[in-house]
Amino acid sequence: MTEYNALAQFEKHAMIADVLGEEIEGLSLRDAAYLAPVAFKKLMEDLELPLSLQEVGVTEDMIPIIARNVLKSPNHCRRNPREVTEDGMLELFARAYEGALAWEI
Repeated sequence: MTEYNALAQFEKHAMIADVLGEEIEGLSLRDAAYLAPVAFKKLMEDLELPLSLQEVGVTEDMIPIIARNVLKSPNHCRRNPREVTEDGMLELFARAYEGALAWEI
């Protein structure tokens, strides 16, 4: 969700990138914010955690079900900084299945 929400909270995500060790000096707020998911991915690699849904047993046919299930929690969706839509979740989980960030595809 870090990648999904970076669009809605540039300042917060730029700070996350900075705290996680990304070099953000001289970058636009938007570019700095987009480094937050990169930093999280690096952290997961360093900790040797799974980087994709595929690695934890999720199959491609499960992605639409997972995306729809997100919408079943209206309180969580309402508190999310970016509007949560089924299309947005489908796109997010399709990338998460591969373990790729949007700009890596």
